[in-house]
Amino acid sequence: LLHYLVINLNCQRFRDSGFEYIKFYVWGTLVIYIASFVIMVAEDFACDGFGMPLFLIWYFATFSLLLLAPPDSNSLNK
Repeated sequence: LLHYLVINLNCQRFRDSGFEYIKFYVWGTLVIYIASFVIMVAEDFACDGFGMPLFLIWYFATFSLLLLAPPDSNSLNK
């Protein structure tokens, strides 16, 4: 449920900043989540594996990108 809320909030922020290809973000995020889970299972949930860092890099990179994203100027003038 938490990941659904994060994806939903990020999609709203993308929409507000004028990003038109939100489907690519959603599918890319799902691919990263699934790939990181598969890698974690393959590594027996090892803390020094690559699955969790992959997930965290994507999570915080998206957060940082959206933190710096400007709002859409067209929506401000309505």
